[in-house]
Amino acid sequence: MSLGYMDASFSFRGVGNRLIGEKQEESQFEGIAYVPENDTFLLLQESLPIEREGETIYKPHTITAKIRKDLSGYDIIDRCKVDFELTHENKGFEAIAYTRDENGTPLLLGMCEGNHCQGGKVGRDAGNGKIIVSKLTFVSGSCIWEPVEEIQVPREANFIDYSDMAINEDINKIAILSQENSAVFVRTWCFLVFLSSLEF
Repeated sequence: MSLGYMDASFSFRGVGNRLIGEKQEESQFEGIAYVPENDTFLLLQESLPIEREGETIYKPHTITAKIRKDLSGYDIIDRCKVDFELTHENKGFEAIAYTRDENGTPLLLGMCEGNHCQGGKVGRDAGNGKIIVSKLTFVSGSCIWEPVEEIQVPREANFIDYSDMAINEDINKIAILSQENSAVFVRTWCFLVFLSSLEF
């Protein structure tokens, strides 16, 4: 999996632009978020299979990666499961954002691709987007994002699917993008305190 790097000019085909890491085929990577306190990136894998009591279930995962200073590649620091079971293999988390609560606990905001966090016909029930808030925990030495809250996206974002989001805490704005609707929804938001979650 490779990461796109662009120089500060953001120029098309700029000489400083490059891909970091090796290219892969289908990888399930859908989102990326920056972690400022340790200068790493969270890379989102939409859904990965997990064997449980003879059946296969699917859950999102994150990889923590640190880019080398010479841009020759990146190093994988950790792999963490998001303990959220998906209804469809191809309708998992489509975007993530990273923040911390008032106590400094890392929080992951994962936006479901389908409405009601489902696939199929139910997932196309427009205007029912959800963001899953998870906190970072450790169980037997393994990192797990444990869901603690579900945030309902405002129904004004009347989208068939949800393909990306961006949050700017400095100006209290959130933008949510839909690929199928070719539209973007922007709203003032306020991340209050842990478990008070997101207020639109």
